[in-house]
Parts: sequence; C-alpha cells; structure tokens
Amino acid sequence: MGTSVTLARDGRLTLDHDTDSDSDASFSDDGGPAATTARSRLAPTEANRKRGLNPEGDDKTVKRQRVTVAAAGGANAASTSTAPAADFHWGNYLRSIGGGEPPPDMETPHAHHIVFKNSRGARMGAYLDESKAILERHGIDPVLGRENLVWAPNKNHKTAAARAVRDALVAADKTGSRDAVAAALAQLGKHFADGTITTLYK
Repeated sequence: MGTSVTLARDGRLTLDHDTDSDSDASFSDDGGPAATTARSRLAPTEANRKRGLNPEGDDKTVKRQRVTVAAAGGANAASTSTAPAADFHWGNYLRSIGGGEPPPDMETPHAHHIVFKNSRGARMGAYLDESKAILERHGIDPVLGRENLVWAPNKNHKTAAARAVRDALVAADKTGSRDAVAAALAQLGKHFADGTITTLYK
C-alpha cells in the first residue's frame, strides 16, 4: 500500500504513480479534508492497464496517446479544441515530447501542468482563465504545450498555487515577450518540482 493516492480526472482514486491529476486527493478547494474513502474506490492496477493507464508504459499505450494528440491538433498547437480523453497517459506524453524521466528520488511523480488543466472552484477558475489567456496570447498551448508540463510530486494543486502562477505570468506578460513567459513557466516548474511553490504564496 502506498502512502498517497491520486484523484484522477475521471474521479478514480489510484495508488499508481504518474497518473493524470489536477487535485490533491486529501484536500478540497478551500484546503479542508475531502470526504472520500480511498480504499473502496481504488481501481485494480490490471484494470488501469487495460484502459491504457499502465504506469510503466507500453507500445499500445504510447500509440493510443499519439492518436489522441494528433486528433487534438498536435503538441504545439496554439489552442486545443478537443481535450485528450480521461484515460490519456500524461507521463508517456511528457516523455514523448522531450520531458525525459522523473528524478528517481521524486515522491509520487506525475506529469504536472504548471497552469492547471482543471479548476476546483470559482476562485481557482478565475486564476486559470487569466493564466491560460496569457499562454495562448504567446502561442503556448495550455494543455499540450511542452512549456506548461513538468515532472513534479503529485501535490500542491491548490488555489493559492494557481494564484502564484497567475501573478508570475502577469508580470512576465507585461514585457510583451514570449521568451519571458516561457522563462516564467520554467521557473514555476522548478518550484513545483522541488516543492518550493509554497514559498510563493505563504
């Protein structure tokens, strides 16, 4: 039994690492405990593999995700009209666009969107809308763009983190430079990866 769980986009809770998540399983939007019993909702690992969620990855999973990306317009599209399916394997996707492997000592690594894909409340949604608009203005896809993806521990998906990201991107956007926005994303990615993102909103 692992020491943490992942709440995936489709509502599943799983012990597998490197899965798709935009939320901390133990926290609600306001930081309070979520009323969820993990054990009763965990899907068997074999079932996850059949759905293309094998954490180790295989040719079938990679082929499946490439078809999904192609249908969505490619990794460098300025905007995405169709989001990847709920069983899309973000870890394999990050590897396929040059993200390499997560650091071996990183706890519960996952392919993390610096500007979160999904909102968990109205306040977070407002911050994400601002951040996504900035990325799109500079030709960076908020969902599939390499600049917005990084390996990070599966935590810190909080409203305060979304606000810190928005603030950094607003400052970079004032320069009018895509390079400045990309550099801000890179710095934010490091903060998420090493856990220091919390220093930006404490």
